[in-house]
Amino acid sequence: MSNLTFKIACVLIAAGNSSRLGQSKQLVKYRGKTLLNTAINLSQVATDRLIIVLGSDAEEHRRSIQTEKSALTTVMVNEDWNQGMGTSIARGVSELSDDFSHVLIMLCDQWALNEQDLLTLHQNSTTHPNKIICCEYLDRQSNKQVLGAPAIFPKAFFKELIQLRETGARKILEAHSSDVISVDVANAGYDLDTAQDLLRLNRH
Repeated sequence: MSNLTFKIACVLIAAGNSSRLGQSKQLVKYRGKTLLNTAINLSQVATDRLIIVLGSDAEEHRRSIQTEKSALTTVMVNEDWNQGMGTSIARGVSELSDDFSHVLIMLCDQWALNEQDLLTLHQNSTTHPNKIICCEYLDRQSNKQVLGAPAIFPKAFFKELIQLRETGARKILEAHSSDVISVDVANAGYDLDTAQDLLRLNRH
């Protein structure tokens, strides 16, 4: 990417149906805002454009979106959302124009993330523009350290992202481990999948 100016877009995944939670996680409130709008605001700290990928209950979620940067925001629907997270990542990345050198993949339910977390990822990406920059955090289900989103991918990996189907981008991290720099982001370990997760969010 030596001839390409550093320019980063965010693909925000908000397509799932929250089956284990029993309600739409996108619309759960945290500190007065829905998780979807919280993620939207956070993403714009470190990126030049935002692509929001909706799926289940897309129109309800679309109506809930609030952003001050609507001109730089694209909302799209992945009709195949129920075939796996990878299809939503692929749908969003395929929308990027050629002038983007990097893409930040974010999930809408990582409610504990803050601006500094994203700026740290961004700084690492500008320092190491040819590397994948991802988070390392404690997975509370397995009680193990894992690599995952948010993650920044250089343009060299866009093709593989567009080819994703059932699974998310973690398999790309595993396949290209020598090209990955992980950043300790403990906040990335908090997400919203179950009623227990919701209790944790409400206590925070």
